[in-house]
Amino acid sequence: MFDQAAGGETMAEEVLSTAEDREIALIGKALSNPIRVRMLRFIGAQGAYCGDLTERFGLAQSTVSHHIRILKEAGLIEGEEQGTSTCYRVVPRRCEAVCRLISETLRGAAGLAR
Repeated sequence: MFDQAAGGETMAEEVLSTAEDREIALIGKALSNPIRVRMLRFIGAQGAYCGDLTERFGLAQSTVSHHIRILKEAGLIEGEEQGTSTCYRVVPRRCEAVCRLISETLRGAAGLAR
């Protein structure tokens, strides 16, 4: 840990940074699989049911459910129950926040001003 007087992070800044780091890692996991990236784009364009995704991507329902779970855990999509089915939609505010967080992180890593 760094001393703030020496130009390092305070304890609160370090804890926040650690939380942001975990957040970025969770998002990175969600987007690390090309199928999930394609699913996110597909869901973002029109919303989708699990059956739509199995048909579109030629995957088993269990595989689609696995990918949906990871995207939901990252907060990138949410499900709305409609009868016995669930319609998945992208969470726009979350995606915008993710873009800002990743942009700030990369700018900081590159030594650019925020």
